[in-house]
Amino acid sequence: MTLVALQPAANSASRKHFADTIESSVQIEMANRFLPSETVEELQTTHPSGELRLWGAKPGESSQQVAKWSRLRAGDYMAFAAGGKLFAGAVITNVFRSAEFARQIWGDTTTANGHTQTWELMFAVAQIEALDVPYSTLNPLIERSPRANVQEFAVLSEKQSASLLRYLNREESSYEEASIADSLQSLTLDLDETDRAVIAKRRLEQSTLKATLLGRASLAGCDLCGEIIPVEFLTAAHIKRRSLCSEIERRQLTAVAMLNCRFGCDELYGKGYVGVDASGKVRVSDLLPAGAARNYAIERLAGNDCTAWNTREETRTFYNFHWERDFRRQVVV
Repeated sequence: MTLVALQPAANSASRKHFADTIESSVQIEMANRFLPSETVEELQTTHPSGELRLWGAKPGESSQQVAKWSRLRAGDYMAFAAGGKLFAGAVITNVFRSAEFARQIWGDTTTANGHTQTWELMFAVAQIEALDVPYSTLNPLIERSPRANVQEFAVLSEKQSASLLRYLNREESSYEEASIADSLQSLTLDLDETDRAVIAKRRLEQSTLKATLLGRASLAGCDLCGEIIPVEFLTAAHIKRRSLCSEIERRQLTAVAMLNCRFGCDELYGKGYVGVDASGKVRVSDLLPAGAARNYAIERLAGNDCTAWNTREETRTFYNFHWERDFRRQVVV
């Protein structure tokens, strides 16, 4: 279940943080001095450009914010509030804690009780977007008092999160893809830990692939049908079946993945009814049964130039693997 975190960004410090580390970026090299190597590697995987967009929360006078922060995972959603509304949102890609790194970026602050703290409960984010959700709309959605404000870092319940995500047209499927079973095979977790851990891993992988292929774009094209559509209707799909990829191949983000629309292309390719041949042309199998799906494939896909095949040469080995192994033989030219 995707959770939503509400982040106040109205005071002068928050506005500066938003300008400095959300609208602008922090170079990942800075993290090397403060974070464990495995955390840096995860950041490099999710942000291969080397540029990080960061946010943080303070622990609180009695560390009350730590429990909230610990509920969040990669793929959860963060909404920023100021001026009586939610004005921006982003997908969380990494969750980590570092007082030293936070202090280097944002400095320290003194709490009401005279304690020195920094914004050490940290997040890296991607897919930043503008929002315009006034509190008069937000509060009924999440069943809060009509006069409630976003005054401190808060994590919504699953029910509240689902309601807000539906309103934002960011359904659960935007982050959690179908092949959770693949991840189950590679995890050695106790049963009671499995569900949340697997979902978090799949969210991280999907958000990483999407961030790599999309950057901060709000519109992009499906690599098969070519339609330019809002990014929430696109999925980062594995060109070669994920379960057949080696660990090294899975890390070749720009080679192993493409953007597919959710209007039929992703399903048709995944089931082998559509493939990309050795010339980069999209082909439709004769084995696709007659009906609406076949009509869609013939009208919208057959004979198209595959965008990813033509613009990223490193994808061609993976397309060829799918063509030879998964594409259902017989071709409609």
